[in-house]
Amino acid sequence: MPEADRRSALWTPRVWPGAVLLQGEVVGTWRRAGAEVAIQSWRRLAQEERAAIEREAESLPLPDLRAGIRVRWVG
Repeated sequence: MPEADRRSALWTPRVWPGAVLLQGEVVGTWRRAGAEVAIQSWRRLAQEERAAIEREAESLPLPDLRAGIRVRWVG
């Protein structure tokens, strides 16, 4: 990750890193708290791109979830 601000957003000292990959490009970060996945994009995404990212997040095989995953867009 060449941009220092994006590198620090991706590799924080307090949580596991989560890169949002779209067709091989890192386009943002994701963080999970329980059943909620918060996604922050680093560029404007087309509606189809956002939908694909949401589908992927909602399909994560996370243990101990009683309800489905909720996606929240940040920023």
